[in-house]
Amino acid sequence: MTPVRTLVELEDALQLDASWRRKELASLYLSAIGGKGEAQSRAIRSGIALTYAHLEGFVRQSVRVYLAFVRGRNLRYEELAHCFLSLKVSRMVSHGTTKASYYHGAVRMLIEDAKEIAILPEPEVISAHSNLSFSRFVEILYCVNLDASRFSLREHFFDDVILARRNAIVHGEFRKPVLSDYIEIHNGVLDITDRLEQMIVDAASNAKYKR
Repeated sequence: MTPVRTLVELEDALQLDASWRRKELASLYLSAIGGKGEAQSRAIRSGIALTYAHLEGFVRQSVRVYLAFVRGRNLRYEELAHCFLSLKVSRMVSHGTTKASYYHGAVRMLIEDAKEIAILPEPEVISAHSNLSFSRFVEILYCVNLDASRFSLREHFFDDVILARRNAIVHGEFRKPVLSDYIEIHNGVLDITDRLEQMIVDAASNAKYKR
């Protein structure tokens, strides 16, 4: 990923990713609400699948951009919010075992290397695994110290509205498309992505990545 050195570069990267997604979402929306009969049904089905893809894509990319920004601060381990240390340790001890010696490197990093410049995982470590449930969304935000409680009222939307319908479509199940469902999904995704973008800019501006 391209280095993100400044707040301006962070904002530019977020806006660039968001802008092309919003244009495509608007095009999908117009096709769905303007269609008739079978053409509208196809537009709704494809619209739901692609709208989910843009939600997952923006969550993944925006958080990766923010992680790249934090990496570029060159902070010491002791300066970083605990979640970034958790992310680091999760990459070091990714295989569960009861052998104490396996965790030696992680313990040494937490104790002896606290004053060293942090070497955080590459941004590509952030992934939704093609299944952005609400619990997965919360975990992604935790990795970069973003407050997922602001989205608590969206749990039903993630799991039962957009993800369930998207999965039914991509797995070849037949469900009669309903325009009102698609409109709810379209508006919900715009709201979530807009709020997440602003949250990231606010976190960077106020150094919320620090302990």
